[in-house]
Amino acid sequence: DSTPLSRAASRHPKHNKGGRRVIHVSGYEGKTVTVPCPYYAGFESYEKYLCRSDCRQDADVLVKSTEATKGRYSTSDDRRKLIFMTTISNLSSKDEGRYWCGVTKVGFDKYPSEVSLKIELCCINSTHYCNCTPTVQSLYSQIKHMRKLY
Repeated sequence: DSTPLSRAASRHPKHNKGGRRVIHVSGYEGKTVTVPCPYYAGFESYEKYLCRSDCRQDADVLVKSTEATKGRYSTSDDRRKLIFMTTISNLSSKDEGRYWCGVTKVGFDKYPSEVSLKIELCCINSTHYCNCTPTVQSLYSQIKHMRKLY
């Protein structure tokens, strides 16, 4: 059994930089965005999570695959496609930044992906047409491309 400090230290992304790719995701303030976290075959039954900052503290973990919903975060794990998805609702500019997709394992956790989330203003009350829906197809294209690089 690990203490919170040693567990957090084993969670730090610096311990596993190999093979990690950056996923670029954008969302609109006040809307929702889905963050895809692809992982490797063999980790289907492992706990996955999304964390913020440098993931050194347990408080940096936003949500785990064992939690269907936690505050503004909801999760799903497609074990056939090997993608852990986290949906973040009611986005604000504070949500912009770097995230890590993690897989909990004995020793050092795995970090198959880094996520860069950009928050944009949706043009409400505009006289011209604005599309404020994130492009899900581009996310899947990124994941497909990343899998080829593995």
